[in-house]
Amino acid sequence: MVLGSTHVLKMEEIIMQELDECSMREAGEAIIVPVGMSPVHSLRLMKSLSDGGFDLMVLAVSEQTEKTGDLVLELIGDLKAKSEMIHYSDAKNLVLGCPEIKKWNLFIGPGTRSMPVTLWGDLVNSLGESPTIWVDYRRKTKKGKGKPIEGERIVNLDNKDEFYKIQNIDEIDACAIYGINLEDFGDLGELTWNTTSSIFTYHVRVPKDAVGYSATKARKWEERVVKKVKILRDKIGRHALRITRSRVPSNPRYWIRVSERLEDFGIKGGVK
Repeated sequence: MVLGSTHVLKMEEIIMQELDECSMREAGEAIIVPVGMSPVHSLRLMKSLSDGGFDLMVLAVSEQTEKTGDLVLELIGDLKAKSEMIHYSDAKNLVLGCPEIKKWNLFIGPGTRSMPVTLWGDLVNSLGESPTIWVDYRRKTKKGKGKPIEGERIVNLDNKDEFYKIQNIDEIDACAIYGINLEDFGDLGELTWNTTSSIFTYHVRVPKDAVGYSATKARKWEERVVKKVKILRDKIGRHALRITRSRVPSNPRYWIRVSERLEDFGIKGGVK
């Protein structure tokens, strides 16, 4: 299809408008993003905000997420801005040490409940005014089910017309940030990363010859599965991990007890 000159001009106007909106950000502007127990989410946020024209982007961490914060900064690549990492209780010193920053922004969402409250309070006390608050926004259907109908966005609460689409993270970065190797879990099942939902799925495969297993061998298989799932939950957490399995045989009868114990542990799949 050949575009006429009018269409070309309109496209140029849209592009220039987007560039103008990015350049409209005030000189000397910073944003603070807390790092919670879902490090992939913080990585997605920082990548998404990297084109926002901020002069300084800060990760606020706790004792539990300090190593994760280092990894987020390592994986993020070129931020097009200066980057720092602080303890979330140190926002006052951050402000004092950055007199060139004239406007402060705070993302609220990741982290423990105390993190955004502490950050916001310290910024208000240091600045004499509230920072601009940003949140992630997912508009769902009227029934509240299904995928967000407009995708995931980072929205400025002071100006809801200002937003950024949240970028997805690929499998390589997801594995790196959680410190896992997909191949380490291939002996009992398959571990996969869903880029759209930002969730790992571990599907446990019941052995094809399970009917011929003795009760002792079936129990040892069950224990190996539980051990693998515990490792994944320790590394990833339950919020970013979905566990499924194929169905176990109904005979010999001890497989039913295996199925019940696995279900109690959160590994559902039923009996065939």
